[in-house]
Amino acid sequence: MKTSKYKSLNSLMSILGAATIGKLLSMLARLLTVRTIKSEAMGIFSLINPLMVLLINLSQIGLPVAISTLIAKKPNDSRKIYVTAFIIGILLSILIMLLIFFLAPIFAKFCLKNESTTLAIYGLGLLIPLTTTSSIIKGIYIGKRKVQYTTNSSIVEEIFRLSFLLFAIGYFSKQGPEMGALGAVIGMAFGEVGQTLYLYF
Repeated sequence: MKTSKYKSLNSLMSILGAATIGKLLSMLARLLTVRTIKSEAMGIFSLINPLMVLLINLSQIGLPVAISTLIAKKPNDSRKIYVTAFIIGILLSILIMLLIFFLAPIFAKFCLKNESTTLAIYGLGLLIPLTTTSSIIKGIYIGKRKVQYTTNSSIVEEIFRLSFLLFAIGYFSKQGPEMGALGAVIGMAFGEVGQTLYLYF
């Protein structure tokens, strides 16, 4: 009984520790972004944030929660569940990517009232399918009660994002504010690539 309690406590502390490290790295990435790209580029990036959150939510439509719940209830059907989820996620991502491709200038001009955001909005077309993929895989792990992997993946995500910011964001920033904002979006996408690779392998 005591051994079981110790194992549970160790698992809890491990998850909390990993989550804390992930949050600290995320804060460091934000600070590095603010310091590297100009204030005008940061303003553009801030403007597209609400749209980014909306599109990410639309692309996921509660899939991670649904997957984790269904896999926990029906572990024998887990393969069918995540194959179906991936198909739905891919179709939604493609639809949203097409909307971004055709409507980015309209979003920028009429919704955000700033045509300088157009390039960064196009960048969301790269980010959306990556966030959808990583969230679906996270849902699978949570359903299988392997939460530690999802917490560790956040650390990997921030490490990849920081690597991009350290070695590449300066190039984007030198090209102007619009490119600087696009670089910030690509940095997030790069982090999602790292997270997805970690979760997959």
